[in-house]
Amino acid sequence: MSAFMGYEHASNAEVDPDWAIEMMDVLTATLGKLSADGRTQFRKHLEALASELPDDEFYDSWRDYYRGFPSALGWEEPGTTS
Repeated sequence: MSAFMGYEHASNAEVDPDWAIEMMDVLTATLGKLSADGRTQFRKHLEALASELPDDEFYDSWRDYYRGFPSALGWEEPGTTS
């Protein structure tokens, strides 16, 4: 998770943008291979990470990131169909 957030927020001087996009694509493709049960477990882990963060404004962006990550991957919300 921190790899995605790090790549998204790194400057061009810190990380080559083309390489960062390539790595994010690889990670996205790998996560896309998860079964429905695997995705459910992954969502639970993300929610646990978000819930364990201190209730402090400093952590709001991380909490939002964890909770929004499945949507960013293009995963439908559980119980919805296209």
